[in-house]
Amino acid sequence: MNEKATFLVRAEAMGKGTDFGEAIERTVPIRQKEFVQKALEAKDGNASFSLLLPLDADRQRTSIQLDLAPSLLGTLPTAMRGLLDYPYGCVEQTTSRFVPLVIAQKEKGIFKEALAGKNTQEMIEAGVKHLEELQSNDGGWGFWHDEESNPFITSYVIEYLLETRKLGIAENEITLMLARARGYVEQSSKIAIEERQKARSIPYSKVEPQDSFMPLISLAYAKALLGIPVGKNEAQEGELIPNFSVLSPELLALAVLTNVRIGETDLATNGANALVNQSKVDTLGWRYWEKGKIDYYASRDAATALALRALLEAKYDREVLMSIVRSLPSTRKAGYWSNTFATAQVIRALVDFFRYHTPEQPNYQYTVKLDGENIASGRMNSAFQQVSIPILGEKIQSSGSQIEVSYDGEGDLYSSLIQKIHRTIDTFEGESRGLTLKRSYENISEPGAEPALGDTVRVRLTATGTERSQDRLVIEDKLPAGMVPINERFKNEQGAVQEAGRAWWEGYVEEYKEDGVIMTAYTDQGEKGYSFSYLARVVNAGTYFAPPAYAEFMYSPEIHAHSSSSRMTLPTESTAPPKPKQPLLDSLENNSFHKTLVYCILGLSIFSGLVAAFLVWKKRQNLGV
Repeated sequence: MNEKATFLVRAEAMGKGTDFGEAIERTVPIRQKEFVQKALEAKDGNASFSLLLPLDADRQRTSIQLDLAPSLLGTLPTAMRGLLDYPYGCVEQTTSRFVPLVIAQKEKGIFKEALAGKNTQEMIEAGVKHLEELQSNDGGWGFWHDEESNPFITSYVIEYLLETRKLGIAENEITLMLARARGYVEQSSKIAIEERQKARSIPYSKVEPQDSFMPLISLAYAKALLGIPVGKNEAQEGELIPNFSVLSPELLALAVLTNVRIGETDLATNGANALVNQSKVDTLGWRYWEKGKIDYYASRDAATALALRALLEAKYDREVLMSIVRSLPSTRKAGYWSNTFATAQVIRALVDFFRYHTPEQPNYQYTVKLDGENIASGRMNSAFQQVSIPILGEKIQSSGSQIEVSYDGEGDLYSSLIQKIHRTIDTFEGESRGLTLKRSYENISEPGAEPALGDTVRVRLTATGTERSQDRLVIEDKLPAGMVPINERFKNEQGAVQEAGRAWWEGYVEEYKEDGVIMTAYTDQGEKGYSFSYLARVVNAGTYFAPPAYAEFMYSPEIHAHSSSSRMTLPTESTAPPKPKQPLLDSLENNSFHKTLVYCILGLSIFSGLVAAFLVWKKRQNLGV
């Protein structure tokens, strides 16, 4: 199928002696009537994967890939691809994409396959530009560009901007950004210290640890990164922090990193021993940390990876470090860890660990079979190996197929199966994975009537079926080809926005695309349903395919849903019955703007008449009449 079509329209004047004419050429994109479903699955050791493609799957366009690796280090390219392909771009996610790119510039051997054909410098420069756009006026960074600056996010951004500048990339831009960030860090740190000093009179057991200590410690870490002097009481036990035990694992890890940077190497004083004391040990002897409560980012993976980084910097016992590394495979969900932040932290922690500690080298033969037929085999003899095996969609049986992965020898084997299924069904009924998503279209221009050419439409998206606290729900919706989204930021669209009366709590449109939108909203604890909407306009009549909308929790992507798909007919003219003529004042009841305007004019007329009458009376009084 061609990806675009070109139309030529020519007009010529008719009549004797006329030779006027005009031609217009327009190119329009042609898109496949489809939507894409992604599926990822990760297993360890000898493993079996079941494959069953939907009957409507386009088997030629569907891609299936099996990645094999003999060590956690070898699984990182798969995780990196997941970060680079993540479609949403808040501050944290933009920065988390930075992490593997920056590491890849230093450790090109590890990510060689994942970065094949990619210009990493251009990708990093694009990320720097996006972070520049997202920087707040006060110099910090919030979750999105329009939100209050957050100390934890700001310290995260600062760390990787500094790492990027060391590579000699976008040095001038980063220097200016860091200069603005420095002002925010210094001012906010003073406020955080004052707040902690005020809290000394309150027993710390009555203070929420994250609410109270997050700004103090995050900003202390940012100061250490920027070379700003850090007081010992800002990250050590004492006046401001009564005891390390009140800190979440994430904050305690940042405190350890801060203390090591300012030269405190004693494991008791810098918090390293306290951090180990917070850890849990499973039945296999592997060490991990339970998640804390750092806004959206908390997860077991992130807490464990940050702890590993901190203990590495503190030069903790190798046996303890190795037990932490061993715990990370158990939480690898589908080629990546809990979310973008956790995945970035694990990548950084593992690369740092294996930089100083040589991984065990494997020595085994692996075999991969599809429905009993050998499709790949080889030998693993390096911890840095990664094998990618493409599987053709045409090879998958309509009744389902089985992939068997086995190995014989010494070492570990990690498998990741990645599917991108291109579906073409007109009547997809939806998919729920802990969440249900429904979509409807409401005609604003002609309430109750089907949308027609020129009408303004409210697209309503309702997510139900789960309770999540402190997370971000993201929804991506694509419109039928006869409709376009209304960009509410444009001044010339304010009339449509006012007519629709869309409330701020109905979701924020982060990105307007030519064929739809990406929306986000913060989810409050205890809510079971979320209703969002955005505005669109019918620009072409016809019958069109409406692909399913997709929703997921950003920091729990395993909770997601597709709405149903549908076919929509958009007529040239409204199907609403003609409105009967009404007396002027009655008709005004349905148009508040015109009603207000008429009443204003009427009021001004009465007022003008009264003023004129008063002036005539006054004049007559002066004349003695």
